[in-house]
Amino acid sequence: MCLNGNTVLKPLEELTSGGDCLAFICDLDGKVITATEDVGAYIDISQNGSFVEIGEEQYLQLSCLSAARDFYIGTWTKSVSLTDQIKGIRRLLLAFCGGFLVLMTALAVALQRVLYRPIRRWTPG
Repeated sequence: MCLNGNTVLKPLEELTSGGDCLAFICDLDGKVITATEDVGAYIDISQNGSFVEIGEEQYLQLSCLSAARDFYIGTWTKSVSLTDQIKGIRRLLLAFCGGFLVLMTALAVALQRVLYRPIRRWTPG
């Protein structure tokens, strides 16, 4: 079956439109069939899950073998974009933990007022 590489990359257009991500298709030897930008003639498929340098930028390379096992499709995501996302997740996690601590403190105070004080008043001595 013959497909145009750009047709296969079409679903990745939204992902790559922000400029923080590139997409590619290469054969089993790493020869580039098509890519959203010029990245050279070959891709080192063994670098899957690693940071690679393209031009002056560092990217995280992720790829997978097609179901027919005759080509790889993958993406590169800018490392700067990833660190920005991690910072956002860290802020969100800290806010969640802070909210949880406030909620637990309020619950402890409420339990003290509802349970501990009345029991203490009724206990002799």
